[in-house]
Parts: sequence; C-alpha cells; structure tokens
Amino acid sequence: MKKILLLIISALLILPYSSCTKPSPVEPGEEPEEGGSGNQNNPEDTTGGGTPEDTTTYAIGDYIEVGLSKGIVYHIDTTGRHGLMMSLDQGKAAWSTDYEMLTSQGGEFSPSDGFYNMQYIKYLENWQERYPAFAWCDQKNVLGLNAWFLPSWNDFEYIYASFDIINEALIAQGSEPLHAGPMDNYWTSMEMGVMDAYAFSFYYGELSSYDTDKQMEHYVFAVRSF
Repeated sequence: MKKILLLIISALLILPYSSCTKPSPVEPGEEPEEGGSGNQNNPEDTTGGGTPEDTTTYAIGDYIEVGLSKGIVYHIDTTGRHGLMMSLDQGKAAWSTDYEMLTSQGGEFSPSDGFYNMQYIKYLENWQERYPAFAWCDQKNVLGLNAWFLPSWNDFEYIYASFDIINEALIAQGSEPLHAGPMDNYWTSMEMGVMDAYAFSFYYGELSSYDTDKQMEHYVFAVRSF
C-alpha cells in the first residue's frame, strides 16, 4: 500500500514539468515568433538593429554638415529633410581652356541637373586641366565622395530667390558673401556654344548676356544634395 501511494505522489510531482514545452531556438536568418522584440538594447530602434533614421528638418539659410561636407541650405523638399546645399567658399576659374562645342560631339547639358552635367565633363579626357571650374568643385569630393558639382541654371534660380537670406547665412559663418555687382558673373554647368558657356548674374537675376567666353575667369562655388 505504501509503495502504491509513493508512486502516485511521484507521478503528481513530475506531471507539471513534463507538460511545459520549451521554446524552440530561432535559427540564424529566421524571425522570432510573434511576441518577440526587435532590438531590446535600443528601444527607439524598431528595425531590428542599426541606426535610427535621422528626422532632422532644415530651412533655407540653415548651416548644415553632411559627413565632411559643410554648407548653407538653399533648397528643400516638402519634408524639409532633403534638399540642396552650397559650399561656404567660392573661387574664380575659367569654364574651359578649349574652344570646342561639346554638344556637337553628342554631349548634352541639362538646365536643371548640374550633377548630370558634372558627370558628363568628368567622362572627358584630361578634364581636370581642360575644365577648371568643374575641377574647382570636384576638389571637395574627398575620400571617394562624388556629390559636389558646378550648379545648373535651376540652382542659381533657387539661390537668387533667397539671395539675402543665403548671404546673411554665409556672413554668419565667416564666409565671403555672393557677389552681385553689374560685372560679377558666376559660371553655370551649361555650355552655350563653341566659345561660350552660360553664366549667371545676381545683379540682373538671370543668365548673363555678356562676358561668356569659356576662357574667362568667373566666380564659382559648389553645390550638392543632402
């Protein structure tokens, strides 16, 4: 009788442990079962790992740093998180050392896409020596970066629309303001003809109709997206 009683008690003690099921381990590459968390070490990261998305918004005239790039915001999209920025410095350079019409050789220049224009020039042989204005902008592309370019016509339109705000921002950073004298021209990335390229005048607020010889030195600055 005692033996039977001991067997019954032992069975009752073992039963709760045998009825519990151990969760199966998650294999590499598999997702946890429903109820698991993505990244418990970082409660803000709901992607399962990595850096939380940057949600910083900008306004025209803001100082901005993107990696090693520093500049002033001159155009933003509807979210305020992406747009275009210009360099803090400027210089002077010729558009080209050669008289040739690239568009007659199958080339094409965009009035709205300066980055495209830059890539076309960089495809040409010895472009750093032959196209100084583009080379001036490209010197900012350090450590393999391919972002800075010579502005298109559209870029100048954006900047002209907020000219005073941008100049105040440049001065606040200790930089030289944009020049707006009647004889001050800035090179765009667009070709006009064999001997000429398009330049922009902040004095007139439009493309310049004078001093457009490619070999003349005009003001240049670089722009990039962010």
